[in-house]
Formats: sequence, structure tokens, C-alpha cells
Amino acid sequence: MKSKSLDAIYTPLSLAGKMVKLVNREPKFVADFTCGDGGLLRAAAQQWPNAKFIATDISRSAVRGVSNLECVTIASRCDFLSSRSKAQCKALRDMKGEVDVVLLNPPFTCRGGTRLFVASDSFGVWCSTAMAFLLNSLEYIGPGGEIVAILPAGSMDSEKDRNAWSILRNICRIEIVSEHDHRTFGSCDPTTRIVHIRKDEGNPATKETANIAQEKQRKRVVGIEVTLYRGKVQMHSVAPGRVPLAHSTDLRDYQLVLNGHKTNSYALSLKGLFIALPRVGVPMKEKVALYDAKRKVALSDCILALRCDDERHTIGLHKVLVRNWPLLKSLYAGTGAKYLTVANLADVLRKLGYSVVPHSGANHQLRRSIG
Repeated sequence: MKSKSLDAIYTPLSLAGKMVKLVNREPKFVADFTCGDGGLLRAAAQQWPNAKFIATDISRSAVRGVSNLECVTIASRCDFLSSRSKAQCKALRDMKGEVDVVLLNPPFTCRGGTRLFVASDSFGVWCSTAMAFLLNSLEYIGPGGEIVAILPAGSMDSEKDRNAWSILRNICRIEIVSEHDHRTFGSCDPTTRIVHIRKDEGNPATKETANIAQEKQRKRVVGIEVTLYRGKVQMHSVAPGRVPLAHSTDLRDYQLVLNGHKTNSYALSLKGLFIALPRVGVPMKEKVALYDAKRKVALSDCILALRCDDERHTIGLHKVLVRNWPLLKSLYAGTGAKYLTVANLADVLRKLGYSVVPHSGANHQLRRSIG
């Protein structure tokens, strides 16, 4: 993608090859709405030589360049963030809901805290530039269609894009595939993630049933407050003591099984019934643990904890989290150790109908993510 106001960051061949290999289907139509030099389309043509390839870009020179590529079926200039431009674009004519795969390396520009409004028949939301390209791509893929995109790493954790990601999780399956540091793009320095998005399939009746079930879930727990805790004890600097210490390795089979760690810190310790889940580590449903502490237990900084004032509600919340595990799992990010942010956990709890009250340490993390 290249223009006077947007970034020109072309996709390295190694990354382009990795992106096309993530696709689960044999596509008929493949599109790149920020085609740039055509690197993603060239990689796609090697993978699917019989597909038809659609290219658009705001840059006239970029469109002229990809028009000369043998693999490209049609290329047109288009400002993909403009409804009028999309309506007039030859390459996009009659393509809504018809594209099987979108490959996307959108501009990351956020100069001056840029926020854009994206609207469709089912939602309207303010978001970052990169997310606006992603959301606008949704109208061109049908059920089961896939988007493989390079996005700035901060997008999934930012306040700016929080509502947009919440909308996406309602209609798509999202997988964070990998994270790449500033060296990936040569002279540029964004830390990026490859994200694989698949639009939900199923007939309208099935989706309507799912929506009704989700709405009933929200009504059941309306008014129930959940306190969210973030552990504080750092294992590398723990001082031996007498207080039992919970670590993420103690989470298994939906239980917290303390394995002898002790600390002298009461910085954040809980007694009574609570839910513990890993903040860092391999996300597994069996690690969403319900534990009744007979004495105070300190939490390491790799654990997040949840509790309600009423034990029955805490038990109910545990069941809800296990039942909605795919939604929770999608929030874990990172190429090395996967991690879950306080902000994202609070967001999914609210989505499930709960009121969230962050404890002091978690509240600090939440303010940092918003800032």
C-alpha cells in the first residue's frame, strides 16, 4: 500500500509464503485490497495457480505495476476506506460475499491518534486504520471465507480497537499465528502479528439459536459483579516464607494443586473460593481452575484470578468460562509464551454479561492498556 498519507510497507517474500500456507481451502477468488507491489498475490498464485486474483490499491503506480503480473485477473485503483470509491471500483463490482480468501497487509498509520468509523448492516465502530481495512474486507468474503492479515501487534490489546475485536469475535474465528519484530520489514520498525480470521459458517437458524442462547446467558448474570485480580509475586525473585504460592504450573484438571512453593509476601493473597487461570503460558481449558483456599494463598504474576461475592456465582462463572473456552482462548497472544491481558479478560467477561471490578493491581494494568 502506498500513498502520500499512508505507509508503504511491502510484504517480505518469506512472510507472504507463510501467510498463504495458513489458508484451509482451495479458493476460487483471492483478493488483496492493499496490493502494493503484488508480493502477496505472487505467493498466492504459486499456491493456487487456478484461482482468480483481484487487486486494488490507492496508488495508481502500484495498480499499474500489478496489472502487468500474469497472475492478476483484474486490478483497479480504489480507496478501500471510501464507500464511494469501492462502489465505483471495477475490480470489486459484484464481488461482495464472493471472495474466498483475502490476503492483507494494510497501512498501520496512526498519526495524531487517527480513528476511523466503519459501518455495515450489522455494526458501526470506531477503530484504527489497520483495523478499518480488516473490517471493510469482511463484506467481500462469504461464510467460511478467510482473511490472513499482518497487523500491528498493539491492535489486539489497544483501547482504540477493543470494540472492533469484540465485534469480530462475534462473527469470526480468530487465531494469532505469529509475532514478528521490527527487523521483519527492514528499515521500518513495527512489531507485527499474522492473524488468521475465518468467517463463521452455518445457516441463519443456527446462528439465531446461538444468539438467543448468548442473550439468555447475559440476562442470567446481569448485575453480578466479578472482581478481577492480577498476581504480583515474581518467581525469579521470590523470597522463601510460609505463605503458599500459586503458580501457573499448579493449574491442571480444572483445579489448583499447590506444589510446595512458598513466599513471605502477602502482596496479593486470596482466601475462600476463587477461579484461577494462566496469564502467561499454554492456554488450555483444563487450566481454568476452581479453588477453595482454606488459608491465604499468594498469586504469582503469571496468574489471573476471579471471584464473585456469592460462592454460587463464582461456581457459575467457572462453568460459563469453561463453556465459552474458544472465546477465551482466542484472547491469548504472543509467539513465545502466550499471554492474556487484563483488558481483554475484562472485555470478554463484560461480553458474557458480568460487571467487572478490577482489583488494585489489575486496575493499574487496565489503566495502562487504555493509556
